Amino acid sequence: MDGNSRSSSKRAKLLVMRMGPQIKKLSIKQQNERLEIENKILAIENHKMREELRTYRCAACLKIENACLKAELARSFRNAAAILEAEAQFEVEVGFSSTAPQIPADTSATGPLQPGAAGSQDESHE
Repeated sequence: MDGNSRSSSKRAKLLVMRMGPQIKKLSIKQQNERLEIENKILAIENHKMREELRTYRCAACLKIENACLKAELARSFRNAAAILEAEAQFEVEVGFSSTAPQIPADTSATGPLQPGAAGSQDESHE
């Protein structure tokens, strides 16, 4: 039996020696697969973090941005008010009212004035 046990022991050692590299190969392959999965997860997290940093605004930045937007809005209101004031001044100077259009009295008899005819009529009256 000693011979048998020694031969089976030798066989087991040989088997371990032969299978060792294969087992090691499997182990390395599994580790690589695990690392690839972990790498993909980290890449996704990295992308999310970059996106958050790109759109991040601190409280001070938000206050500055808010002040700039308020100033821009105030400029827009001032510009709109200046335009409306200029239009009102023009209407007063020319004599037009934006609420009631000015229609010449003689258009009902002669029809609407032609753009070229208006200038020639003015010249003939002078």
